[in-house]
Amino acid sequence: MDNKIKISETVIQRLTYADRPCTGRLYGISEENNVVILGLQQNVPNDKTQGISNVFPTPIQYCATFAVDIINTHSKVDGKLHVFCNQDTKKLMVFDKKSKESSFVIVSDGDIFSKYWILQLKGSIPLICEASKTTIQEMFQDLRSHVSSESTAFKITDLCTYVLHSNVICGAEEGNITIKQLFESLSEDQKEPNRKKKEKVTSATVLLVEFLQKMSVGGTEASANHAPLCILDKRIKKIINTYCQIDTLAMISSDAHLSNVYRTLQEALLRYLSQYEEKLLACFKENTSLKIDPYHFYPSECGHFLTLLYPAAKSDEDLVTERLSLHQQCMLNENVPMFRRANKFINNKNKRNGPLINPHIGVKVIDNGGNTYSVRGNYEYYHYCQNGMDDSGWGCAYRSLQTLASWFKLQGYVDREVPTFHEIQKCLVDIKDKPSSFIGSKQWIGSTEVNFVLDTLLGITCKILYVSSGEEMSQKGPELVDHFKNQGSPIMIGGGVLAHTILGVDYNPETGNIYFLILDPHYTGSEDLHTIQSKGWCGWKPVSFWKKDSYYNMCLPQVPRGI
Repeated sequence: MDNKIKISETVIQRLTYADRPCTGRLYGISEENNVVILGLQQNVPNDKTQGISNVFPTPIQYCATFAVDIINTHSKVDGKLHVFCNQDTKKLMVFDKKSKESSFVIVSDGDIFSKYWILQLKGSIPLICEASKTTIQEMFQDLRSHVSSESTAFKITDLCTYVLHSNVICGAEEGNITIKQLFESLSEDQKEPNRKKKEKVTSATVLLVEFLQKMSVGGTEASANHAPLCILDKRIKKIINTYCQIDTLAMISSDAHLSNVYRTLQEALLRYLSQYEEKLLACFKENTSLKIDPYHFYPSECGHFLTLLYPAAKSDEDLVTERLSLHQQCMLNENVPMFRRANKFINNKNKRNGPLINPHIGVKVIDNGGNTYSVRGNYEYYHYCQNGMDDSGWGCAYRSLQTLASWFKLQGYVDREVPTFHEIQKCLVDIKDKPSSFIGSKQWIGSTEVNFVLDTLLGITCKILYVSSGEEMSQKGPELVDHFKNQGSPIMIGGGVLAHTILGVDYNPETGNIYFLILDPHYTGSEDLHTIQSKGWCGWKPVSFWKKDSYYNMCLPQVPRGI
């Protein structure tokens, strides 16, 4: 990453695949003479929303303009860089502040994950004031002044470090050590022997940070120079008494020194308070509950985090217009939900209980000479013997069904928990597919039953593909490619007495060779990602993985359209 101008590959993709001429802003991080462009905002006619400038992690900010057209429309705008994409040729050109063409380099998500780490700042601030627009604004102005003073501090929980206004307190050298160096030194003792380091970074490193406030009063500047003054006002007034739940993000170079962290976290908190104030005033104007919940999102199509504040009083249906505007501004698919509450980012590394999220990420790739198509979005890995239940030998299809159901839940398509074994069996009894004795039994189910349950409990229809033998799976490449390109949901496959989940395919249309990305529900161990990947419980399998003397039914869930 030595070039002065770097552009995220997801930004490139959205510009080159734009289906019509458009203009807008580009957002990124400026460090010394370098600019890393990470996000964009398309100009949407007649859009009355407040825009997206505050939803990016600090210090991402407006740094360039863009245009997608046939005619070269580069120009100097507000002294910014300008990116032009020819809609016909898909060629991209970058012009500097003097309108001279400049070179640039495309950076991948992995490059960004390696260079920048995420600091997730959490805390709580009491909000107590008179219920009026003026006093709310005054209260937030006081809060910003307080945050800008020396009365705040931050605890980087994952680094056992306190960051104060003027110094750093940790077990290592004070601010002279970098974040990455301290993190790696603390991680050394936790590494298992003989475990190899990952060669490629596939997800963001998120460090938890706690917001702290100075509660004591002291010092010459804070000392009162007069006796306490009390004013009694007997007028009846409505009071706001609630809390501002802080949950915001900052990006910082992994090579940054700890002494440089304070200012970044301070700016992140100030940006968050401004965003929170806008939402609170809107709720106050609408006379609804003042409870506001923060959500972090990381759509793969964006390539960066966004933090959105949703009023608790509004349902996902109430927020459709706001989400649609965000999809349009970010040039995202308007038929796939990305900003529903259920789409929120889940940090698998900090997930203490429950199934793993997306264990296929980081799986060793294969060289098949074709293209890879895989599941889009998040899912949970369900397998034998979870939650203390011994279903080994009979529960694999149930577990695959639960994995499929978790995908629809985490994409925001359904608003219900993943069905339990009891709920699955009761559903099949209720629709008269099974006798009442089926409830509580250890009887197998197959793709047909999975189809029935998804349709009945989740309202999800499925397409069924049948093959007469394992060898015939080699002929299903085009159909599976089409499914992952247009649906993106995981597939349940059952054959003989076994069931598996297909997460993707690597298909070479010239040779007909195909590999399957398999998630195996027969695993009985703990939620150990290294073991699951290295032992092949999640990995690529050739056609020979399927038995020649078994027939197979594949259950392909069809995805509803809409945001």
